[in-house]
Amino acid sequence: LSKDADLVKLVDLILANSSAGLIDLNMVKAQKCIQAYCSPELLKERGLHYFGGSPNEGQSLEELESLFYAQLDLLKSGDFDMDLVKSIVLNKKVDEIRQFESYQGTAYALMDAFVMENTWSKELAALDNMQKYTKQDVIDFANKYYVDGHIVVYKRKGEKEEVQKVDKPEITKVEVNRGKTSPFVAKILATKSNSITPQLIDYSKEIEFAKLNGGIPVWKVVNGDEQLFSLYYVLDMGSRHDQKLALAVEYLEYLGTNQYSADEISTEFYKLACDFGVSTGTDQSYVYLNGLATSFDKALELFEHLLANAVADDSKLDQMIAQKLKSREDAKLNKGVIMRNLRNYALYGAENPSNFILSADQLKSVKGTELSNYIHSLTSYNHKIWYSGPLTMNELTGKLTEVHKTPEAFLAAPEIKEFKMLENKGGTLFAHYDMVQSEIMWLKKSTEFMVNEAAEISMFNEYFGGGMSSIVFQEIREAKALAYSTYSYYAAASKLGETNSVLAYVGTQSDKMKEGIEAMNILLNDLPEDQKTFDNGKQALKQGLETSRILKTAILFNYDNAIKLGLTEDSRKMTLDRLEKLTIQDVKNFHSNKIKGDFTYIIVGDRAKIDLDYMKQFGPVKEVSLEQLFGY
Repeated sequence: LSKDADLVKLVDLILANSSAGLIDLNMVKAQKCIQAYCSPELLKERGLHYFGGSPNEGQSLEELESLFYAQLDLLKSGDFDMDLVKSIVLNKKVDEIRQFESYQGTAYALMDAFVMENTWSKELAALDNMQKYTKQDVIDFANKYYVDGHIVVYKRKGEKEEVQKVDKPEITKVEVNRGKTSPFVAKILATKSNSITPQLIDYSKEIEFAKLNGGIPVWKVVNGDEQLFSLYYVLDMGSRHDQKLALAVEYLEYLGTNQYSADEISTEFYKLACDFGVSTGTDQSYVYLNGLATSFDKALELFEHLLANAVADDSKLDQMIAQKLKSREDAKLNKGVIMRNLRNYALYGAENPSNFILSADQLKSVKGTELSNYIHSLTSYNHKIWYSGPLTMNELTGKLTEVHKTPEAFLAAPEIKEFKMLENKGGTLFAHYDMVQSEIMWLKKSTEFMVNEAAEISMFNEYFGGGMSSIVFQEIREAKALAYSTYSYYAAASKLGETNSVLAYVGTQSDKMKEGIEAMNILLNDLPEDQKTFDNGKQALKQGLETSRILKTAILFNYDNAIKLGLTEDSRKMTLDRLEKLTIQDVKNFHSNKIKGDFTYIIVGDRAKIDLDYMKQFGPVKEVSLEQLFGY
């Protein structure tokens, strides 16, 4: 079945490759659904091919299903471009290069080859083997396998007709044996290993700096990749500066220009084994271009052409807005999003980051030309250019000067919308969600962010609630079986001037909620002392810092963050130096000074199953509606 295994991978990429596949162009970019994808899973004796998607508002799941069949019919009839295979192989080779850049990616590839009993040479030759298959091979494969006999699963919201009840078992506390070690573990721990020297970044040696026309800063990684490149245009402006900015960059992927349709743009980038994308954060945005280094010149020219000449398409904007509104309604059905928004409501009040969004009426009133003008003017704001790749700085700035146009005077960025964390008032905020479980979170404002506290914060989180060996996990989940998930951590702010916060969480059955709350309150107010857990946590942190590697464009993001924190050197150096001196008493002092005290409780669950009267002992109880949480 080696041939079939090769062909299902090839068929999968002809259908969906994120840029120019049949599903990409005919379903996603054509906006006939919110989401559509496919992926093969090849096991040793069997193979599966998954297809999945999310419908537009008013679109039935059956209608979405029929769209997938339509793409498969195109395969069966031969109505696809077999020349795309060369581009598929080229793009997959780019993915493979990126995968092998990390030890983890290489390890997983070796493991897969071992499990599937493939030789390493055969594994490396798999992509080139794709090119030996003909169009008829693909047609025959599609007609053989994509027929009746498959399984279709619909996810619908509603009441379950038949529910099987299971009696609640008696729970007996397990004695946690943190101080003991099995002979097997002792043998592993006794194995001598060479210490690893941390590779800290020396910014003056790792980054080369220059200026482009108009004084635009250009940062280049000194030791970039020889085969691939990455280019970023970075603006220190985000959705909290201008809510329409995020909408505009999202709109970009649906647009063509005066020379190319949107589909042609995607296909051209795919042929070059390059891709472009956008990202808008709260206070920083960027557009980026990645790909094969030999395609840089053509890709850069096409990229600049798209940014300068994107043509508005109101029909695509209307559909994008409709999909966004549908996604907003879907978010109100997601308990994870409800919990996130309730958390922001508790920390910041009724006006908070979660509901700082454009209203439905504002979205519907936006014009395509308004958003395309945002795209055209992206490089008219102050921005930086970041690059990693084989070009020298002179080569890079020379190529950019030819195509990267900037105004005589840069536009001023709007003022950022700031949110201040509220003082802790205690009490409980509750949001109703129809489920058997209950999710409880403890929250409170802490002190202002200080860069020199990084080691203490990391050590406390590792010891107290950051992993499976932490105090919180061991006591609440392992010893007492009071939660299916539990954790706690001290959340450091990301910028100077912002405030840290304390967070703890228990996800449990509604009938165990009281016991879960009492168990967490004990730990939040009285920290158990266990030297072995501390030593293991400290060693794990040190090893993590020693083995971490920041490479290529990640160096530039790291340096940018260091500047914002007022640092001139890699922050990991300060953390390592301080970590060496920390004792368990420092962790206890941190707990006493930063953690212990009163909290605000937030709960998501079914009001019919949760005893809210019990929560009144901690202060007033208030139910918050979804409209208040989401802003719509």
